[in-house]
Amino acid sequence: MSNQSDTENHTSERVDSGQAASELVASGQATGESDTNADYPIAFKAAWSFSRGLTRDLLEDMSDSDLLFLPGPHLGAFWKQFRHVGRVQECYMEALITGRIDFSPEGKSYDHGPSKKWLQAYLAGLDDRLYEILETVDWRAEMVWFDEKVKVFEHMMRMVSHETLHHGQWVVYMRLMNKTFPESWSVWGL
Repeated sequence: MSNQSDTENHTSERVDSGQAASELVASGQATGESDTNADYPIAFKAAWSFSRGLTRDLLEDMSDSDLLFLPGPHLGAFWKQFRHVGRVQECYMEALITGRIDFSPEGKSYDHGPSKKWLQAYLAGLDDRLYEILETVDWRAEMVWFDEKVKVFEHMMRMVSHETLHHGQWVVYMRLMNKTFPESWSVWGL
């Protein structure tokens, strides 16, 4: 019984974080136009906590055999989806240091296969490193994104959007597998 209550509380916190980020962005307090860095990390961390939290909840509900599921030709096994969002996160983090986005898969740190345990450790470690890097970031700085420049806040919110895009793909994977979603995914109407 307490497990369900804990899950409900966890889901409620996640929804509150997502709503808080949306409210900051909607109010203009976290658009990259403010004179202060204070709003940016709050809005980003709330949005990332929401999106990455759902990712980690889904991974927690998977078995190693679930991670081997391959939905069809030209689509990667489920475990590669989780590796991919981690590798892309590494690209975003490297850009915070270099000032330029580069989505090359070269030199990324995940070197294990379809293991729930290793994927969980990988994503958790990336998040820890991300928060360390963010402590030193000037959120008003500009990043080079191919042919345009964007402020750090926009750069980081693109990472959130990328993760959320994959949530949509994972809905298809889960439906094809006839699996139920974690309670936290009820925020997507599932």
